[in-house]
Amino acid sequence: GKREIVSYPFKVELNEKAYVEVEIQGSTSCPHTYRGFSHSQRAKASIGIEGNPEEVKNIKISKMVSILQNSLSSASYSIVKREEEKRILEEMMKKRRFIEDVVREIICLGIQEFPGMRITARCVSQESIQPFDIYSKSSSDSLRDHIRC
Repeated sequence: GKREIVSYPFKVELNEKAYVEVEIQGSTSCPHTYRGFSHSQRAKASIGIEGNPEEVKNIKISKMVSILQNSLSSASYSIVKREEEKRILEEMMKKRRFIEDVVREIICLGIQEFPGMRITARCVSQESIQPFDIYSKSSSDSLRDHIRC
């Protein structure tokens, strides 16, 4: 695909502990499928990393964005040609995820990339079929002993 400039909201807090968070918009593809059909929805996912200021100041926002993009079924794109859209949809079908799966994947990739730091993850799915959004969040504190990365 072509490169495009995209801005991502992020925040940084510096106290005795330092905290950095970034959020992106992407898509999820529902694992409830019938003969290859699925519905997709836009989703917002975020990762927060807490640790000592010396460690946190070296974290690259681009690495956090990459974790989020790899955790969703797909990233979001501003302009997509028909051929690219087909490829994106095919990839989404191979990477179907509930938002709980997205949150677990963010935590898992975060633990691998930033060992020893506290990772928080959130995902909000803007549902395409139901008249409501779905929200999930967790942290490495609560999942570290329950997931395999």
